[in-house]
Amino acid sequence: MNGYKTEPERALEVEREELLVLFKEREELEIRIAKKQRRVAALATLVDDSEASDSILGLDLYGLTNAIRTALRAASRWGLPPPK
Repeated sequence: MNGYKTEPERALEVEREELLVLFKEREELEIRIAKKQRRVAALATLVDDSEASDSILGLDLYGLTNAIRTALRAASRWGLPPPK
């Protein structure tokens, strides 16, 4: 290509860059949510061991799948690498 970009090509490039930013923001938000869920679960255990209080808030903190997902998300910003 000669370096010249049409208006649709420039618009596509801008939209792709904005989409990448949104994906990064979503990933960071998911990590923050996972860490907050762990904190709420730990505090709920100290204060009130019943799951009723969390179900009222709509939190699903006690399932094994969610516990593993939360731990992996909170482990680091990039998650855990696959085993070698």
